[in-house]
Amino acid sequence: MGTDIHGVWVGKCAGTDKWFSFEYGCGDRSYRWFGIVAGVRTEEHFDAKGNPDIICDAWAHYDDDDLHSNTWLKPSEVMEANAEWLKRAKEEYPDAAWEANGEQPYQRVPEEDDRLTELILELGGGGRKIPWAGTLRQFIGEDADFNESVMYICAFDS
Repeated sequence: MGTDIHGVWVGKCAGTDKWFSFEYGCGDRSYRWFGIVAGVRTEEHFDAKGNPDIICDAWAHYDDDDLHSNTWLKPSEVMEANAEWLKRAKEEYPDAAWEANGEQPYQRVPEEDDRLTELILELGGGGRKIPWAGTLRQFIGEDADFNESVMYICAFDS
């Protein structure tokens, strides 16, 4: 059983109050991940927070009436959710070849030295993008607090 996950990573542009999407999140279906980050059923770990007060234009205009349980997480919270997801997966499937497959997180967390090549202005199939060249650290600013200047925004549908 699963639920579709719609998510984007956003960063606050250095020297401005504008947030821009720079990477789509994992688009897999996972009821466990949904439960952990949105606080539903027995998987509860975080509570759904709704949309953040400051939101990027691309997410604000993402039009999908079927979305629910909107939430956002800081990079440290996504890492915590990844650890919880992996712990629960190992408990449910103890005989799986975890060492052979590696302990991959459910949702990749961007790193400061990731190279950004575009900013996403409009989500969806034909979404508008603009080129950008530099690292994520350069985009948010050398002195910016990474955990406060980058976030994962997501919502779910069944």
